[in-house]
Amino acid sequence: MSAKWRRSLAWDDRFFPAWAWPAKFVLRAFSSITLAVTLLLMVALYGILASIPIGLLAQFPTWAFYGATLVATVLAVAALGLAMLHLALRRAPRGVRFAAMLLAGIGLVVLASAWWYRVQWPILSYDPASGKGVRFFADFSARYANTTLRRLPGFEMTELEFYAWWPLRVILLTFVANMVIATVRRIEFTFVNLGVLTVHTGIVIITLGSVYYGALKREGQMILLAGQADARGTPNEGVPTDIYFDAIKPALYLSQFRGWEMRVLRGLPRYNDYALDVVRRGDSARTMSAAVREGDLPTDNGIATLSVPVPGISDAAPVDDGSGRDSTGDPTGGARGTIDPDIRVRIVGYATYADAEPDFERVDLSRFTKVPPGMAVRPARLLELFSDLPDESGNVESRAVLRYFLVAHDPVFGIADHGEGLAIAYSVGMDDARFAALASDLPGDADHGLVVRVPATGETIAAPVRVGSRLSISGYELEVTELLPEPPFPIITEGYRGATSSVAVVRVTTPGGEAYERYAYHRFPEIDQEMLEQAARADGRPARRDASADLSITYVDARYAQVFVDERADGSVRSICRAAGAVHVQDAVPEGGDVEVIPGVRLKLVDRWAHVEKFDQPAPVLARERDGEMIGTHEHAMVAVEVSSELLPGWSRVKWLRYGKYFGVMDVPEQRVNLPDGRVLDLAFGQMQRRLPDFELAMRDFEMIAYENRGAPRDYRSLIRVVPETPGREGFLHWASLNAPLRAPWAWDERRSWVSNAMGRLASGLNPRQFKFAQAGWDSEGWNQSQAMADQGMVARPTARFTILHVGNNPGIHVIALGGILMGLGIPWAFYVKPWLVRRERDRLRASIKPGVRGGERAPTERGARSDETLEVGANA
Repeated sequence: MSAKWRRSLAWDDRFFPAWAWPAKFVLRAFSSITLAVTLLLMVALYGILASIPIGLLAQFPTWAFYGATLVATVLAVAALGLAMLHLALRRAPRGVRFAAMLLAGIGLVVLASAWWYRVQWPILSYDPASGKGVRFFADFSARYANTTLRRLPGFEMTELEFYAWWPLRVILLTFVANMVIATVRRIEFTFVNLGVLTVHTGIVIITLGSVYYGALKREGQMILLAGQADARGTPNEGVPTDIYFDAIKPALYLSQFRGWEMRVLRGLPRYNDYALDVVRRGDSARTMSAAVREGDLPTDNGIATLSVPVPGISDAAPVDDGSGRDSTGDPTGGARGTIDPDIRVRIVGYATYADAEPDFERVDLSRFTKVPPGMAVRPARLLELFSDLPDESGNVESRAVLRYFLVAHDPVFGIADHGEGLAIAYSVGMDDARFAALASDLPGDADHGLVVRVPATGETIAAPVRVGSRLSISGYELEVTELLPEPPFPIITEGYRGATSSVAVVRVTTPGGEAYERYAYHRFPEIDQEMLEQAARADGRPARRDASADLSITYVDARYAQVFVDERADGSVRSICRAAGAVHVQDAVPEGGDVEVIPGVRLKLVDRWAHVEKFDQPAPVLARERDGEMIGTHEHAMVAVEVSSELLPGWSRVKWLRYGKYFGVMDVPEQRVNLPDGRVLDLAFGQMQRRLPDFELAMRDFEMIAYENRGAPRDYRSLIRVVPETPGREGFLHWASLNAPLRAPWAWDERRSWVSNAMGRLASGLNPRQFKFAQAGWDSEGWNQSQAMADQGMVARPTARFTILHVGNNPGIHVIALGGILMGLGIPWAFYVKPWLVRRERDRLRASIKPGVRGGERAPTERGARSDETLEVGANA
């Protein structure tokens, strides 16, 4: 105990009255070394929890038990054996007894350990396959074998978020207070203790710098677009922007056609699934369709419920922002909201890694007082295929074989196709002429037929065809050139993407001599096209146009059984069934009635939904197929958003949103919610947008440096222009690459003096508004395309349409470095210089003792008394 600490304790006893003992206790606790060690152990434990899976930590009691059994076995065997040997050698010389006991002890320890390993360990060792052996918390350990604490439900934080979390800040700030108070109350401020004081100062500075760094640290990515290209294909400088995307914080984007509004999501999960069946609990097409039978739906729907409130006021409005900015240049959230105040939004489901599967949800049209703009009524039907044929055992029993959920006015989901076995199509309001054409009886049980009608003359023919067949009607000459089971090129017409149909290619010569090829789609005559021979485009491709109304060609693909179910405007249902070379038409099929496909097989109308809305349903990806680097980044995540309104009691709608990182810059999946009162709300899920403080960046050029023979990129860099928003400040150009990042808004300038640059560099290290931009990605596809064009001489050189920069700041990094330097200087002083100074002072005091004084007494000088205190200092070094 140092003399200063004794004086501090005496001061406490003298100035703190008895009733103020709590304050005295707190002061002494913050002056203790025990508290400092405890806090450091808590920091170490915090780091362990951040990096070591809790499943592994949960095995600690098990391994402690294993160790205890080993120690108990060794002690029991060794104690018994040594006791017996001691009795046997009690009359032997001491040296003999010692050597014998030592050798016997070593042998008994080895023997006991070997016996434990061969006999006890096979019994204790845990086998995950059989469950035999000893393992405490076995299920917990297996479930979280690779999961750290921060990934558990209730935490769901990235590593950066976990280390910036408030508990660690509290521990560090408490440690700083403890360090400062203990240093002031325990250690003498003398030259000999300079090393200890320097080390303590360095620790305090490192701790405060780390808290400052963690509180103001920013990470993200920024996309800069190239400008319009000139005549030679070289792009001009792009439009400057100050928006970048935060690396951690996600956001929900909402729009009611008054501009997009961003709302930052706090508390959104990252690593665990929640309420994957939040929509399946209601009416969903997927739960009703034939593809979903008992047991097909995922049994693991994640944690049962989730409710993450979405702020009602915009936290940051990237467009038309009139609010102030905080110390990092980010919007403070004072912008006017663009969403009606009665609308409430919350997150009710989360899929951490899933693919989007299309689905349909039943919507009650009776709740709608006004049809929202762009909303089209889409009826849907549930159909069941029944079989009355004998089963494998010969028993005849009517049973449902398959279920179909078909949506009208949907080219993809309005048709159920079993290849060349059976196809079922559902429509509403089919044109009578097309219905009659599909119901035409083709002579000779043909597999292919054309129904051709000339509206001007009213002449109609229905004929079986094959490749090479020729037809004549009202002066038109037709020749079938191709009969294709699938389109020769993918259907790209909006609304038909993903759909398919067999196609008949017919060469038509009009009475006026014009020739063209008609592409007649069996399922979608509304997208029939004509390829003109007389006119061609500059690149040699034939010109195309929509099918002419002067000639109607209906292609009937009769290769397999087909059922067409159509609803008229009055709600009545009619059907066509083409099977086994026969055509059967029912003009009125009652609700719940049957359509015979073939004898013994019938299609039943089970249920009708007046209106459905399409949405994406999450389909979790198997763990072995996931990219580990993407887990926790939302890159493959989906969120379920519930929309409700205070003006519409009892109404709500849930939409699953796919993640789109760069909202506003690149295409991001959107979902629309139609409110029953006619309003519309668009939703999107992406990363939070932040703003750079007082400057913008523009892409001026891009360069990719490849290895020989245009191999993989050796390096790539972007020429970036810094555009200050503050009047009077000059912008500048900089090549930004991975190893040579751009620093802005302050940058080293050779026109300034060395001192001015050095001071500016130090100041920028403290400033959270100073950013660093390094190359993080680039438009490799556009570069490769333009490289091929450059090789053909079409453009001057290859270019990129955009570049991606990593954005980050390092506030207080110099403070942390200063603390490390102080510790590096103080530790050698404390361990080498201080002992040398103490020894030198001790030797000087010994030499100054007067010859007449008895041994051990010092001369009663004031200097000697002070030196005695100095010799006692060091316990806290």
